[in-house]
Amino acid sequence: MASKMTVVQTAVRISTLFILWIAFAVSGSGAPSLFPISVHGKFGYVDATGRIAIEPRFNDANNFSEHLAAVKIGNQWGFIAESGEFTIPAAFDYVCDFFHSVAAVESHGKWGVIDTTGRFTTPPQFDELDCQRNDQYLSAPLNRGEHGWQYFDTVRGEMLPLRANLPYGFKEGLTTFNVTGIDISDPNGGSSFGFMAPDGKMVIPARFVDARNFCEGLAAVKIGTKWGYIERSGDVVIQPRYDWPGCFQEGMAAVVIGKLYGFIDKTGTMLIPPTYPDVGEFSEGLATVELGSNGKWGYIDTAGRVVIKPQFDVAREFVNGIASVRVGDKNGYIDKTGRYIWAPTK
Repeated sequence: MASKMTVVQTAVRISTLFILWIAFAVSGSGAPSLFPISVHGKFGYVDATGRIAIEPRFNDANNFSEHLAAVKIGNQWGFIAESGEFTIPAAFDYVCDFFHSVAAVESHGKWGVIDTTGRFTTPPQFDELDCQRNDQYLSAPLNRGEHGWQYFDTVRGEMLPLRANLPYGFKEGLTTFNVTGIDISDPNGGSSFGFMAPDGKMVIPARFVDARNFCEGLAAVKIGTKWGYIERSGDVVIQPRYDWPGCFQEGMAAVVIGKLYGFIDKTGTMLIPPTYPDVGEFSEGLATVELGSNGKWGYIDTAGRVVIKPQFDVAREFVNGIASVRVGDKNGYIDKTGRYIWAPTK
């Protein structure tokens, strides 16, 4: 693990096996068919049947993204193919997963960008780069002494003209950020959030107390003390009546009313009533939900029926029919019937 990370990177690396599911959703060329496991402190990979495909021999391992996976040997990171062979030698202090055929890497304390051959498309020059992205842009902090973030276009190899004071990435071609610096914790503080394109043009004027990026064509915005949703024109299509908004995925979004979560569709119709203390997003027709008083997690379908009973301490979304789960301090994988394809291990 690199000695220098952004706040987001630190959060992502807190539990390697368990947070790896994030990569499932952002892989640019389909979801992975191999999944990382840990056996006696060494990392390898299994396939969707639970068969070991790459023997555990790495000190750390990420999920496959665009047919390459970041793995750690000693204190250095490199990338392997699905055969288990290194395609990019372990020569980096820290790396991000590949996305749009490029990956951010740290070398000798500076961050740059490489392609799938390991060639630097942008030489190491940044103090930090944020691994989390949905479009082709990486966020980086401004120079020392300046407050804010800038965006690096990994395709063009150049900085965008805009500056932001919050490190929100781009999604569906737009980013949202606070343009006035008003304290959004104060609902009477005024409107301060809008949406901007990569060229710095304000696409939706700043008139919201808070905002989230677009997901499936809709973005959550806070008006007064409640959240609703707008479309790309900026028009409100779901009136603000929620205490917390989720991101639309597979046509449904989690929302909070009071202290409980339910799910709505893109018309704002409540499809699954708010009855859960916590939930995840829908993926492959199933969503994780916290059920009962013991804090255990299970899975429901789009009708709200429990299809995998609550038994996990943490559960993640399904990808290619497989989901990562945790029981105690052990991590495993299940199929959509709830059967373990890989029993929980440390």
